[in-house]
Amino acid sequence: MSHENTPDWDALAERLRPFVRTRVASRADADDVLQEALLKMHRGLAKLADRDRLPAWGYRVAQSAISEHFRASARHPVRQAPDDQADAD
Repeated sequence: MSHENTPDWDALAERLRPFVRTRVASRADADDVLQEALLKMHRGLAKLADRDRLPAWGYRVAQSAISEHFRASARHPVRQAPDDQADAD
């Protein structure tokens, strides 16, 4: 396998990280979303006809991963433990 067509995943991650971080409040959640986007890109790379479009495609995949993160959060909201609720009062 030739390495000249292998994307620089680290550089792509650094390029996408600020995009994701400005849209996902929690740093840990943003890292998870970015990791999911990179995984989807890696799995779908063979379907990308024009490798020059990789960065643009990366933003699209990242936006999709962000949207899925918020849909999942809406389906499974985090609930406070009873002890946490008492402290809030």
